Amino acid sequence: MPVISRPGDGPQGGQSVVEFAILLPLLVALVGLAIDVARVYEAWTGLEAGTRDAAEYLARSSDDPLALDYGGSNTSAKAKYVLERETGVVFALDANQAACNSAKVTASYAESTSAAEGGSTAFPVGIGTVRACQPFRALFAYPLLTQDGNWLLRSERTYRVLVGR
Repeated sequence: MPVISRPGDGPQGGQSVVEFAILLPLLVALVGLAIDVARVYEAWTGLEAGTRDAAEYLARSSDDPLALDYGGSNTSAKAKYVLERETGVVFALDANQAACNSAKVTASYAESTSAAEGGSTAFPVGIGTVRACQPFRALFAYPLLTQDGNWLLRSERTYRVLVGR
């Protein structure tokens, strides 16, 4: 009687190994991308919250130079402090954020008595603006998604509040 080969008989496991070897790098890249997306989202929300909180702090600062919460000439240092507390990242004070190769922050504070802005001479509007950038190192250098393995996170927030009320 002739021997008929049926599926599952004999050494046919080589095809499965080749398919697994082809798909494994793709699966690892997809898992790495999912992890990186979660990590970059966490870093981005922290940066957004930090710049918003720093801008609010600057806008609520007092206009009295002798007050502890004075929003005068050291606004960038105050924004740096708030951002570092919020994100856990060390920021440098740098107004030129064109090349963001490290975490940088710059801030400004101004007061407006313009009625169009909602202010008056008795109660000016305090305007705090904070700009920050932070490079984020990905697990893998994804083509078309990263620049040299980095994502650049940027945030700018402006907060306005009546001073002295």
